Amino acid sequence: MVKNTIKLLNVVALTVDIPEYNLWGTQVGTVVELLADGAALLKSY
Repeated sequence: MVKNTIKLLNVVALTVDIPEYNLWGTQVGTVVELLADGAALLKSY
């Protein structure tokens, strides 16, 4: 199994809906910040 690592400025796409955060599986965005706990902040477009 290949493990993908998210890096700063990667373009990413959601593959599932996360309605509690108002995010939908068709959204694409860029990683604009990586947090210490492994989470990432995205800029959607």
